Formats: sequence, structure tokens, C-alpha cells
Amino acid sequence: MPIKSIIKQLLYALCLTVLGWSSTVNANTPLPEADGLIHLGVASCASSVCHGKTSPQKTTTVLQNEYSTWTQHDRHARAYKTLLSDDSKRIAKLLDIGPASEAKVCLDCHSDNVNDGLRGRRFQRSDGVGCEACHGGAEKWIKSHTEPNATHAQNIEFGLYPTDIPAERAKLCMSCHVGNEDKFASHDIMGAGHPRLSFELDTFTVIQPKHYVVDDDYIKRKGDYTGLKIWLAGQLMVADHWLDLIESPKFQGDGLFPEISFYDCHSCHHAMSDERKQSGLISRPGDLRLNDAYLQIIEAILSVVSEQALKSWKQNSLAFVRFGHTDKEKLFTTVKQLRKTLSTLKPKLEYGLSKEQQKELLSELIALGLERRVLDYTSCEQVVMGITVIVDSLNLNRSLGGKIDRLYDSLAKEDSFESGKYTKALRSFSKSFEALKL
Repeated sequence: MPIKSIIKQLLYALCLTVLGWSSTVNANTPLPEADGLIHLGVASCASSVCHGKTSPQKTTTVLQNEYSTWTQHDRHARAYKTLLSDDSKRIAKLLDIGPASEAKVCLDCHSDNVNDGLRGRRFQRSDGVGCEACHGGAEKWIKSHTEPNATHAQNIEFGLYPTDIPAERAKLCMSCHVGNEDKFASHDIMGAGHPRLSFELDTFTVIQPKHYVVDDDYIKRKGDYTGLKIWLAGQLMVADHWLDLIESPKFQGDGLFPEISFYDCHSCHHAMSDERKQSGLISRPGDLRLNDAYLQIIEAILSVVSEQALKSWKQNSLAFVRFGHTDKEKLFTTVKQLRKTLSTLKPKLEYGLSKEQQKELLSELIALGLERRVLDYTSCEQVVMGITVIVDSLNLNRSLGGKIDRLYDSLAKEDSFESGKYTKALRSFSKSFEALKL
């Protein structure tokens, strides 16, 4: 195995281990699409004695209405049907890839797109992103996981994907919502009409229709992972993953230019009169700007837990933008420095953050969110989601919930985003937070 691959696996294992999230997995855990197991199809889980009840049960360790929740409320269940829409047909026509419902580049994220030989008798690609797309092929665990003495560790050994572990969940979700070397929403795809991708692990977990309850039994079997821990894991993982993609062949592109989807959409796509053009948001007027939103949140975290590493991170983050379209060699050197800092940050978050650190981090996010260089939609989006997580962790929703609603209102329309409306909402939030005198 190449030494670079070995180092990457060791760093990934460190990310899992130091945060206490790897008791049952290792760095080589395959994603469900590549687990080599037969995927039986959602119908195999839909019986009323399994997960197909119409209402949640209170006397069992699982709700047993998971299938009903998925079919009625989860957009993943409609992911394949999206490929049959007029918009998808238009995108596929522009890309000249045939029907979207048959194109691998679409099916990889809009269905459980395993190979023909791994599809069970009841498997249907039209089910979309079903149970096994997240939980892994059920070939070996579908029977054993219902046995009274079955443990969670045994289920994972039989191929159940460990979605309960934040870092593993992040790896799974990022594979579609950010992309990886095997599946990626390129600039060509977005240019044809596919929406911009965005991701934040805790927010995406919360808005997912809940088909489980974190009660005493869940914690005993799988561990106690709070929203804050999930957010921290997601921030570390997505920043490292994004830098990994920059180093990958994906960034190189297959033409004269690098893959443009790595750059901030709004550094190009804005009105000619847009004030952001002169705001210092980009290094020079007309420059492409690598998407650095995932790096900016790490800056706020470092401000709280490692001031020693903060200066280096800020310098390298600015270099990441500066060299992003001018000097590939210096860019890759910068990426290595950023990843090195990330590896030193992970152990510092082993025990999460204290209440005092959370309050400090909230102040740092507010300050970061008001900086001119961060007044881009993708960055503001990440700041607001981070603020929401910490407010929830500090149990301040009753006091600050209305102010958070105003922040989200300012992000409601991406194409007509007004940084002034956003900064006004953030300053109002800041005043209310300060008034609490915590």
C-alpha cells in the first residue's frame, strides 16, 4: 500500500479514536455502496412486525415505524423519483447522459446503486436512498439483528454500517452531500441545473425525520453523542475531506481548468453591481475563490482550544484562497499544512467542550460571521448552523430562538442574498446574547 494511503488511514483512525467514537469500527469501514453484501431492498424491512408499523412503539428498543417514517416524511425515499422530474430530464439532456434515471452519475446518490449481483430478490432501485443505502447490505445481519442477545458490535461485524458514530456518519453523508473521488457533482452538472451542495452534519441529522430515540437504552448500546459532539466531528471531518479532495485527481479536472465546483459559486455568480464584488470578499476583483467555508469554522474552534495553532491556520487559510487559482504547487503545500493542523486539533476535542468554551465559541462565531471576508452565502450558512448548535447545547433556545429565526430568514433566498440583512440579524443576535450576561 502506498505510504500516502497508510498515513491517511492512520490520521482517519486518530480522528475516530481520540474522540471516543471508534470502539467498534476501523478506518477501513467500507461505505454501504461498497460493502460487497447483498442489499435485500426496503421491502425486507417493511413488515409490521419489523419496522413497518404505522405508529411508534413504546415497549420495544426501537420504534418499529421506521419504514413508515421513511416513506411518508423522508426526502431520501423520493430521491429516485426526482430523477424522473422535468428538471432532471432537462439536466440529463444538457449533459447528454441519457435518462437521468439510468445514468450512473445520478443513480450513485439518488438510489442505493449497488451492482446487479448484489441486488436481492425484493431490491428495487426505484426505492431511492433506502435503508441499506445508509445501514449497509442486510444479507448477514437481517436475521441476527433481531435476536434478543444480539449486540450492536455483532451487528456491525455482520455488515451493519455504524451510523451512530459521528465520524462514520459524516463519512457516509459527505459521500453524497459533498462528494468523493467516486461520485461528485461537478461544475458541468451544476451548470446544467443541479443545485449547489452544502453540508453540516448535525443540522442534516436534526432535519432528518427521526426514526430513532436517544434514550437510556440507545446510550447504553451505542454511546451518548450530543449535537455538539456531532457538530464538532462533522466540522473536523468535512474540513479534512475537503482538503483531501483538493489533493485528489478530482480537483485537477480533465481539461484546461481545474474542477470549478471546488470554487465558491458566488465569486462568479452575482450581479455585476453586487457590492460583495468590492467588499474584500475575494482577494482581487475578478479572482476565483476556492470554497473555504469549511475552513473558516475550524478557525473559530481553534480560537477557543488552541490559540497557538490559530495564527498558522489563519495564515494558511488565506494562502489557500490566494494560491487557489494562481500557484498549484504552493496551494498543495498549504493544504498539507492545514491538514497537519487538523490532526493536532482532534486530540484537543477528546472530551468535547465545557460550557465556558461553548460560550466563548459562540462569541467567536459571531465575531467571525461579521468579518467582511466571511460575508459570502456559503460561509454565512455555516456560521448560522454552528450558532444554532451551540445555542441548543447551552439550552438558550427559549431566549435566542427568535433571533436565530431571523438569521435563517436572511439566508432564505440564496440567489438574492443580502449580506446587509444578514449582518443586521447577526448583530441583533449578538446584542441579545450579550444581554443574557452568562
